[in-house]
Amino acid sequence: HSLPQADAQATGSVALVVCGDLNGEPHDGVARYLQTGSLSAGDPEWLTGSLFRWGGVSSRAAAQELLLSDEDQECAEPVHLEAGSLSSRLRANMERVNRMKACLHTLQRFSSAEEFRDGGACCNDPCILLTSSSSETTSSPPVKSNSASTFGSSTFAETDSLDTEEDEMQAVVRRHVSNYCTYKTCCAVATFTLRQEAGMSPSLEMDGSESTVVAEFEAAFAEDINLAVAEHAQAAAKSQMAKDSGILQNKQAVTVDHVTDLGLSLSHPFILESGCGFPEWTNYVDGFNGCLDYVWCDQKYIKVLGTMHQPKLEDVTRETALPSSVFPSDHLPMACDIELI
Repeated sequence: HSLPQADAQATGSVALVVCGDLNGEPHDGVARYLQTGSLSAGDPEWLTGSLFRWGGVSSRAAAQELLLSDEDQECAEPVHLEAGSLSSRLRANMERVNRMKACLHTLQRFSSAEEFRDGGACCNDPCILLTSSSSETTSSPPVKSNSASTFGSSTFAETDSLDTEEDEMQAVVRRHVSNYCTYKTCCAVATFTLRQEAGMSPSLEMDGSESTVVAEFEAAFAEDINLAVAEHAQAAAKSQMAKDSGILQNKQAVTVDHVTDLGLSLSHPFILESGCGFPEWTNYVDGFNGCLDYVWCDQKYIKVLGTMHQPKLEDVTRETALPSSVFPSDHLPMACDIELI
């Protein structure tokens, strides 16, 4: 907050650029804070950070699962999971909600483009051929051969025919995925994945309910988090009371209803934009890939003129992942041309 004060006292303008590896994807709290200017103390991100694990929300891993046969896929768990430890339940719910948020972020990015509303189009360069023929693919069920399509090291065997509309939609999604599409780059995969995670009927078309569904799941997860924190707080209070009982025989039990405002209430006055946009990934390692690196620019004083092209997927995966003999870091460089205004 000292920067705006310095700006007000300076004779010229102070243009702010924030660069770095934030260890957060576009839908995560750190990116939302920089982009929107605020983060509440009760934001679930404060606690979900303690549940973080590497590889928990990998779009490539999710794409590989879409290539499995129906018999091999596991049914989605309900929001309120019952099996497993408390931490494993919360982590599973968190990762599921974050996958849904990432899908919604993809849909919102391209919501203004007409071609991304019909469920057949794709924003992934290697899938241009598929995009150009998507209307034909979705209008008449294709007869499949006994060949196999691949995504990385995964394969799925194609059947001889498609019996239902759901089979047809799954075939379209799998064709997208076999062309290296994920829910971070392709609206068809994002829509199908979001609806699958939410337990909705399969579809490749957006019906306007996606934001509401994600908000409901997020609210349910926040409630689970709140209850979990309350349980931990009560247990901690009882433990401390037991420790102190030998000294203070008349110590009263400490009761905790619902714990809220777990973090800090943050705000900043800048109007920031991601100068390099939101690539599918800037970090690519075995088990995780995502956009973690940014160049945030103050729109009041800076105009972004262009960005550096990202390497192709085959270049990044030629030696499995990063780093490699070509890329010395597991993070890719981010650069953009700017103009002071």
